[in-house]
Amino acid sequence: MTIEKALARIAVQPQALVSVVKNNSNAVTVTGEVAASGRIPLTPGGNRLLGVIADAGGPRIESHQLAVQVTRGTKSETIPMEQLISDPRENVYVQPNDVITLIRQPRSFTVFGAAMANASVQFDETQLYLNQGLAKVGGLNDDKANARAVFIYRREPAAIIRAFAPNAGPRLYPKARRLRTP
Repeated sequence: MTIEKALARIAVQPQALVSVVKNNSNAVTVTGEVAASGRIPLTPGGNRLLGVIADAGGPRIESHQLAVQVTRGTKSETIPMEQLISDPRENVYVQPNDVITLIRQPRSFTVFGAAMANASVQFDETQLYLNQGLAKVGGLNDDKANARAVFIYRREPAAIIRAFAPNAGPRLYPKARRLRTP
């Protein structure tokens, strides 16, 4: 209407048709380990997190090596990509001006003590068993190791540790667990 009124001085019965080609105010930014970083316009019906990542060309590396961070205003939340894929409740609707970042988080473990090599080892497997991890460093040193007392230290929430060892008491560190091999 405003455009038609402005044109009325120079045209007879003007008509104007306005088409929105690009709406930058209704978009999200996708960056990090995606095929094509950039601004992704949102549809009127709303877009979910996985859909926006797909619109950016999808991840460049395997999902088990990624975390997805959503920043909305001054708050950020991060979730492993595998959890986002496997749990539909995590596939939330994005909002205009959200920043979605795919972050590479390589998996690694450290071996020390009576093994053939003391090292920090990165691995690409989705799941790694103790015997596979030990094989990556050449196994245990037969002259020094006691195969019945291999210790595994993991960062785990205290609730998980209590579930495995409810009566362990204070001698069990809140973020470590000891496993014995048969």
